[in-house]
Amino acid sequence: MKKFSKLNDIAFHLVNKVNKKKLKINTLILKNWEYIFGNNNKFVQLKKTIINNKTESIILELRVSPEKSFEMHSSTNEIVIKIEEVIGVKVNKILFFQDLSDRNLENRNISNFYEYKNYLEDNNIQPLVKSSEENSVDIIEFSSFSCSHCAAFHNETLKELKESSVYKNINFYLIDFPLNQAAFYGAIIANCSENVRTSYVDSVYENYDVWTKASSGEEIIELLNSYGLQHGLGDEELQSCLKDENSHNELLSLQVDAQNIFGVESTPTFLINGEKVQGNRPASEFIKIINKKLNN
Repeated sequence: MKKFSKLNDIAFHLVNKVNKKKLKINTLILKNWEYIFGNNNKFVQLKKTIINNKTESIILELRVSPEKSFEMHSSTNEIVIKIEEVIGVKVNKILFFQDLSDRNLENRNISNFYEYKNYLEDNNIQPLVKSSEENSVDIIEFSSFSCSHCAAFHNETLKELKESSVYKNINFYLIDFPLNQAAFYGAIIANCSENVRTSYVDSVYENYDVWTKASSGEEIIELLNSYGLQHGLGDEELQSCLKDENSHNELLSLQVDAQNIFGVESTPTFLINGEKVQGNRPASEFIKIINKKLNN
C-alpha cells in the first residue's frame, strides 16, 4: 500500500489514480448518453460512478424520472449499468439489471431526478451542525482548505451567521473539494474521525496564513498533521488514515460527482436547499436567502 510522505505522492494519487480516470469515464458516458438511452436520454441522470480496480469493471448508478420506465424494467426508478468494455468513445456490451435497494423512490415526487438530498443520503454525509428546529435549511459548502475565500467564509462570514437568529435553523454540511495537493492532504486528515472533524476544520482555516505560507511541502505536512494531533487524533490513527486508499478514493469520488451533478467548479460553492450560490458573500446575503427558504 502506498505511503504518503510527500505532497508529490498525493498529487500523483489525486491526478492519475482516481480523478483523471473517473472524469474520463464520466465524459465518455455523457458523450454517448443518447446512444445508450435512446429517446429516454433526457429522463436519466448519472448518480454515481464506481470503479472496481480488482475486477476492472465500472458500475454506473443512475436515477430515472419516476414517470418514466424502461421496457426491460417497468416501474423501477433506479437501474445500474455495468460496462464490460470501453473502446475509445464507443461503449460496448451494456448489461442492464435492476436495483431494488430503494423501492420507496417509486412513491416520491422527484422534480430534478437527482436532488442534493439524494447526494447526501447516497454518500452518508452527516452535518457538522444539525438544527433541532422543525423548520430548517440545509447548507452544503464545497470547500478547499487551500482556498482563501473559503478561509474568509469560515473565519468571518460563518461567525456572523452563528450570531444571527437564523443559525439555529441551519443544517450545515461541509464537503471537501480539494484544489491542490495540500488541500487534499488536509481533507484526508479532516475525515479521519468525526470526533475531530469540526475542530480540525476550524484550526486549518484559523491558521490559513500560517500553513499556506510555509517554506516547504514538508513543513505544510507537519503543520496540517499537528492540527489533527492537538485535537486528540492519535498518531497511529493519523498514519492509518494517510494510508487508507479507499477513503482517499471516496473523497475524490465526492468531488467528481459534485462536478458532474451540481456543476461545482470553484470554491466555495454552496447549495442552500438545492439553490447554488457561488463564492463567499456578506453574511446579510446568506441570511436573506435562508429566511426566504424558511418562509417558503
